[in-house]
Amino acid sequence: MKNLQLKKRSQGLLKTLAAASLLFIVSTTAQARDAQSASDAAQLFFESVYKLDYVQAWQVLSPHSQAEIIRQIQASETDKKLSDLQIREWFVEADRSLKRGFWTQLRSGMDILAWSEQKYTDGPVAKNPQAQLVNVLPADVMIYAVQSNNKWYFGYIESFAERLPQKEQKPNPTSTSAASPGPKSSPKSQER
Repeated sequence: MKNLQLKKRSQGLLKTLAAASLLFIVSTTAQARDAQSASDAAQLFFESVYKLDYVQAWQVLSPHSQAEIIRQIQASETDKKLSDLQIREWFVEADRSLKRGFWTQLRSGMDILAWSEQKYTDGPVAKNPQAQLVNVLPADVMIYAVQSNNKWYFGYIESFAERLPQKEQKPNPTSTSAASPGPKSSPKSQER
């Protein structure tokens, strides 16, 4: 009888421990956070890509950047029935095919370590009052962040695929490409 009571108590304790463990795991799972400023949005994007936290990286991308990336993926797909909603869902969930495809290609196309080690500071407000330039140092480049619904987002497409107006763009004679914060070749090859 005493043995049966002890067994029931231990089973109850095990169930309680299992439930508490599950609650702990769920509550400590990494949640994407909102950027607090224009510079925070840019820094958060590059750090997230560097740390392979693609849920966070996707969340901090500007709505325009997300839409354009989805459009480009959809245009390159052989399955024309693939909807933009399905592609967006894959990004939100950090789908494995996107990790091996899109995110790996993005990481290999830029020196992600160098970008993650830069210092990001808020720069001048752009012509659009919902946009702000972000200084990237020591690379001495400026990139773009936008504010929407009182949240800051990094403008990846706005920074690298679409040119900023010349008056807003800070010259960067040492950078060979918009995708890297520093030179990858000798100064002579940059003169071409």
